[in-house]
Amino acid sequence: WRWGGAGQRVEVVCDGPGGDAAATPEDFDEEHGVADDWGQLSTATGLWQVVQLLQSIASVRAAAELQARATAEAQAADMLVEAREVQTRAMEIHGQAIDMQAQAAEILSRVSEVQAQVSAMQVQAEEQGHMAARAQAAEMQAQVAQMQVHAAQMQVHAAQMQIRATEMQGQAAEMQASALSIRAQAAALSLADGEAAM
Repeated sequence: WRWGGAGQRVEVVCDGPGGDAAATPEDFDEEHGVADDWGQLSTATGLWQVVQLLQSIASVRAAAELQARATAEAQAADMLVEAREVQTRAMEIHGQAIDMQAQAAEILSRVSEVQAQVSAMQVQAEEQGHMAARAQAAEMQAQVAQMQVHAAQMQVHAAQMQIRATEMQGQAAEMQASALSIRAQAAALSLADGEAAM
């Protein structure tokens, strides 16, 4: 038998001695649509293999893109959580800096009051020539100076804390922007998949 038109099997009857296929009538192929060289069958098989290969590639690609989207979404979610934590910590530091500045301002205000009293004591001690009063005024003046130094250190530390808080807020903003960018890329992958499916 041989393959005929439309993939139909055609039985070839030979009247030659020993069933020699050479005895087939010359016009048999044209009359019955027989494919002697198997060309049609080979072409169909090749096309089917190509289709199967393309489907396999599409499946692998879809799985890879799905995994990429899931990874991107998870990464973006983690970054947003971390950004919120950094932002919260920055706000706490900023609040601490404000409190420290307020404390420093209060210390300086009290130092000014004490300084006025010490100055009055020094004048009075000088006028009266009272050695003990002069020594006490000098001691109080030293304490005032220490309080001023402490208040100044607090102000510097508060300023450093504010700078750090500002830097952390900037980092949090960058992390949020990166997370949103990753989410946008993941959404673009989903959109591309949808268009490809259509």
